[in-house]
Amino acid sequence: MPAPRTNLAGLFWRFLSYGLAAWGGPVAQIAMFRRDLVDAPPDQRWVEPDKFNRVLAVYQALPGPEATELCCYFGLVRAGRIGAILAGLGFLLPGLVFMLILAEAYSRFGLHPAVVSIMTTVQPAVIALIFVSAFRIARATIKGTDNGVSRGGIMLTIVLLALAMTISAVPFWAVLIAGAIVGGLARPRRTLAIAAAAASISTIWWWPGDATPAITTSPSLIPAAIPPAAGTVPLLALAALGLKAGLLTFGGAYTAIPLLHNGATGAPASSPAPTAPDPSAAHTSGWMTTSQFFDGIALVGILPAPLVTIGAFVGYLGAGLPGALVMSAAIYLPAFAFTLIGHELMERLVENPRVHETLDGIAAAAAGLLLATALEMALPLLVPGPQSLTRLITLTITASLLFRFPRRATVPLTLLAFATLGLARWMTN
Repeated sequence: MPAPRTNLAGLFWRFLSYGLAAWGGPVAQIAMFRRDLVDAPPDQRWVEPDKFNRVLAVYQALPGPEATELCCYFGLVRAGRIGAILAGLGFLLPGLVFMLILAEAYSRFGLHPAVVSIMTTVQPAVIALIFVSAFRIARATIKGTDNGVSRGGIMLTIVLLALAMTISAVPFWAVLIAGAIVGGLARPRRTLAIAAAAASISTIWWWPGDATPAITTSPSLIPAAIPPAAGTVPLLALAALGLKAGLLTFGGAYTAIPLLHNGATGAPASSPAPTAPDPSAAHTSGWMTTSQFFDGIALVGILPAPLVTIGAFVGYLGAGLPGALVMSAAIYLPAFAFTLIGHELMERLVENPRVHETLDGIAAAAAGLLLATALEMALPLLVPGPQSLTRLITLTITASLLFRFPRRATVPLTLLAFATLGLARWMTN
């Protein structure tokens, strides 16, 4: 049965509240939507769990930020195309406003040591949020059923296969294809054989290779505070870069980072995003240095905002407020367009019983990708060093709280506590 329609003002304010609680990037944001709108009691659900898994699988295979696309989808299901626009804008607005404020402050003062202290203290808590969210998404996907027939064993196999392939630097599209093949063809007796064949073929094909992992960077990197450089970049150039990021980045918002980095710094398009800030890095054909770009990554990592909100930071340093707005609009345009234009086609696809098992396989592969994302973001924080024990304790405490108290208020309260601790540490040094 279709979900009951809601008034537009209530819809906007609901997704605005999601935007205010959208810490942790797309992994945590998707988990939040699932908890409130999918795993809720039957009379409060907007979409059934099985259908949500397949919708997520479709969006995972499309370019653009999938969390924003899901907002548009929920809004359209609830209140038509106007609802899709309002839900998407409500979700994006808080993070965009916060980023504009921080970008203005950064363009004037750079990163204050107090901000750096807060970032480095909060980052392990953010990573814990991402890890817990990825675990919950994977668990919900594994527990999914189709027509009463349990496929948990098959889904678990695909999740683990996708996790291993992603860590081995297999491109995301090959991971999703493998998930589709295993999900569509597997039966309990032959699941392991098909999964083993897919893993073997992918390993032989890409190993040893120079493939860049699907997740090449994260907001967990410690920022390098340097004086920002002013720039005046043509708005058309910013729009072109933003649209390119929105149209050509697949597998989630994380894959937009290398493209935006290369466009803003002038690095060669074929080079991967760097894995650490380099204060000396500067490119004559760009308007930012690598360190400035990573400062923006660090800032968006502590904001309740989609990760691609980094585009507002990049655009602001290129052409001020107009540049930030143009870049943001260009990045998010495809995410809105795919839902507004292709909703009926997607509905026919996810309702077709003949492709359910294939979409379930893609959904499980996407869950494995999200788990790999969480692991790859956590590893830099655990490198042995003077702060490694503190980071591990912060990560463990946060994960324990999120598992013990799975409420929306737990996230902001925990992050606020660690931010206060970081500020106090700076004041006492």
